[in-house]
Amino acid sequence: QNIPNPFAMSTEWEVGLPTASSVEIEVFDVAGRRVRSLSIASRGAGWQRVAFDGLSDDGKRLASGVYFYRVSAGGETITRKMVIAR
Repeated sequence: QNIPNPFAMSTEWEVGLPTASSVEIEVFDVAGRRVRSLSIASRGAGWQRVAFDGLSDDGKRLASGVYFYRVSAGGETITRKMVIAR
């Protein structure tokens, strides 16, 4: 889960990696449109922190509301909900 949630300006994910691997994070609005895609080069095994600045791929601040994110790393994928409250 991202921390904090809800958030106003930025949040972080803690991703547990059993082995070194890259991390892919995609953020979607409630209509299912991808609004942000983050690719993080290979990271070592263990807990890794990934920051999210609340911006879309085109650099605009995302509006308040519910979003979903999908984290893919080490051959596994999870999807969770997050809330932006500005």
